[in-house]
Order: sequence, then C-alpha cells, then structure tokens
Amino acid sequence: MYGSLNELSQSDDPNYYEIVCSVIAPPFAPFDPNNKVVSPMGTQPQSYISPDQTMEYQINFQNIGTGPATYVMIKDSISADLDISTLVPGVSSHNYSFNIYGNGVAEWVFPNIYLPDSASNEPASKGFVKFKIKQQPNNPFGTEINNDAYIYFDFNDRFK
Repeated sequence: MYGSLNELSQSDDPNYYEIVCSVIAPPFAPFDPNNKVVSPMGTQPQSYISPDQTMEYQINFQNIGTGPATYVMIKDSISADLDISTLVPGVSSHNYSFNIYGNGVAEWVFPNIYLPDSASNEPASKGFVKFKIKQQPNNPFGTEINNDAYIYFDFNDRFK
C-alpha cells in the first residue's frame, strides 16, 4: 500500500544506525523545503498511534535566499502532550548546539554553517536535524499532538 511504510515506527537502534524513509513528492508538486515531518505517521485516516509511542521528528531547512547563510537557528515549541524531559537530539546535516528552555522550547543553533543559496548550489543548500521524544504518560487515545518549528537564517526575524 502506498505510503504505509512510515505508518509504524522504524524501530532503529539509536546507538548503531539510523533508518531514513522519506515520502517523495511527485514532480512539480508544491513543496516547502522548510518543513517538519514525524515518524510514525500513524494508521487509519486519523493517523492513530499508540499512546506510549516515541515520536521521531525531522526538521528540514533550505537556504533559498540570494547568498550564503552563515547562521541558522531552529526553535521548536514542544507540545504539552509530549514529555520534553525525554527529548533526545539526534543526527543532523551540520554541527549544532542544543538548548531546552523552561517555556517548552527546544533550540538548535548552527553557527558558521555557510549554507550556500539554492541557486548557486542546490544540493548543498539543504540541512536537517532529527530528535526523538516520548508522549506524556497517560495521553488519552486519540490525543492530537501539534507543535511548530521556526527556522531563522542569518538572524532574520530571530525573536518573532
């Protein structure tokens, strides 16, 4: 069945390897290079997952500006339905520093990243970061988990 591979966890061992299965968009489909994806995606039309399921997020970014980006910052407002104390930062495309703030915000900073713009080097203009996080204990079945990530390039609109 199309798209069913990511409905369930990949069960990768974080100490030895990382499994990556991505959805490929059809040609000419609208696509935002700055996005956030989650695994597992869940089953049924409602995307149900087990209430004790660990979530793995990937935040993707691309410099579509007119020159190289020297600094990238990602701020992710973690849902109250997720247990921020279990957040484990993971693999990424570039070196980063990581912080968690008391207001439920996780922050990745990529200083001196020198990410070329997409017009001059499209493949090298992309980056990503992954993290794993558990749900809050005793989330009711059917809890809708929402959270947002914001990506800032070269200090633009940094404190929005």
